[in-house]
Amino acid sequence: MESVYEKNEGITLIVLVITIIILLLLAGITISTLMGDNGIINKSTEAKENSEKMYIDEKIELAIRNSIGIDGSLQNESIKNNLNKIENIAGVPEEISDSSYPLKVTVNDKYSYIINKDGTLGEKEETEKPEEPEEPPIITTEIEIGDYIQYDVNYTDVNTGYEFTAQNGWRVLDKGESNGDGTFNGVKLISTGIPAELNYSFNTIKELERNEAGTLGKWAGNSEQRNKYLELFDLSNSVDDESIYAAAGMWYNFNKIKFNKVEQINQGINENEGKYLSINGENTEVLSENAFLKEGAKEAHILTLSELNIARSEEEDSTKAIDEADAAEGLFYVKKLTQFEYTEDTSVYYWLATPNKKNTGELRRINNSGSIGNKDAYECGIRIVVSLENNVKITKVEEK
Repeated sequence: MESVYEKNEGITLIVLVITIIILLLLAGITISTLMGDNGIINKSTEAKENSEKMYIDEKIELAIRNSIGIDGSLQNESIKNNLNKIENIAGVPEEISDSSYPLKVTVNDKYSYIINKDGTLGEKEETEKPEEPEEPPIITTEIEIGDYIQYDVNYTDVNTGYEFTAQNGWRVLDKGESNGDGTFNGVKLISTGIPAELNYSFNTIKELERNEAGTLGKWAGNSEQRNKYLELFDLSNSVDDESIYAAAGMWYNFNKIKFNKVEQINQGINENEGKYLSINGENTEVLSENAFLKEGAKEAHILTLSELNIARSEEEDSTKAIDEADAAEGLFYVKKLTQFEYTEDTSVYYWLATPNKKNTGELRRINNSGSIGNKDAYECGIRIVVSLENNVKITKVEEK
C-alpha cells in the first residue's frame, strides 16, 4: 500500500509544476498583450494622443480661417482674438503687427505651431524634445561709441522707407560706465536712421511763446525749461536768445510736438508738426517719446549738438563738418550708408535740439553734405536719442 501512495504523490507534483509553468506562460502573454510596444494600453494611449492632436490642429486651422480678410492675409486683431479662444494656448503676443510674423504658439505645452502672415502653417512639432546643452551666454562688458546695441524698437526711416530693426536701428552714442557684469550706467543710444520729420517754423513758435500765460506749451519750452536747458548745455549766455524757445521745447516737450502717421513718404506736414511712417509696426495716429521707451529706458529726445560733439571728441559747441573720417562712421554722417539705402541722392538732413548762438532766430541742423548749418523754417528729419537707466544689461550686436 505504501508504494502505491508514493507513486500517486509523484504524479501529483509533476502535474502541479506543469500547471504553474503553463500559468506563467499565459501571464507573460497577457502582460505583453497589454503592456508591450504594440500592446493594447500603448495603442490606446497613442490613439488618444492622435485624437488630441487632430482636435488641436482643427482649432488652430479654424482660428486662421476665421481671421483671413478680403485681401487673403490674416487680420492682426482677429487672429489674436481667435487664437486666445483656444484652451491652454501660449505664445500669442499681446499686440500683433505685420512684423510679428511668423507667429509661434504652443498648446498644452506639447504642440507648437508656426503661423505665417498669409495664413499658411509652418511645420508642427511636439515641444517635448531632448534638451540640447545651451551655450554659455556672451556677457557684454565693454562697448564703444558706434556699436550696434539690441534695443527693442523697430521703426521705418521717413526718407527712404527702410525698416530698421531692434538689431540694426540703435547704436551707442555715450558708452557710460561698465559695471563689469554686463550692466552699464549712463548709456545713451542714437537711432541709426531718421525715424520722423519735423517742420519747424521759428516765427510761429516765437508768437506762441510770447504769451506764456495763454498758449504756452504747444511744444516749445517755457522760461523754467529754457533756464534748465542752458544749465545743461551751456550753449548761450542769455535766456533772451529766441531760438532757445524751440531748442528747449524739442528737448523737454517732445510729447507735445504733433507727429502724424502718414501712408506715403512724400506726404506734406503742417507748420511745427511732424510726420512718421511706423514705430514698432503700430498704427497709432500720434507719435511721442513714449514710442521709443522700452524696458530699461528712462527718457527720449532729439539729438543735440553737445551730445554729437562729445561723441566726436570735439568741443561741445563745435560746428566742424561731419564726414566719413569721423569716429564710428555713419553714426552721424548717414548719407553714404548704402546698406541702409542711403545714397548720394538721399536727403538725410536732420534737426538738432540746439539753438544757433549767433542768430537768435535759428536752430542747428545737419545738412546733406555733413556740414552743421542753421535754419529758421524747414522740414528736416530727427534723430532720436534714448537715455538708459543705470544697471541696465546691454547686448551688443556683432556685425556680420
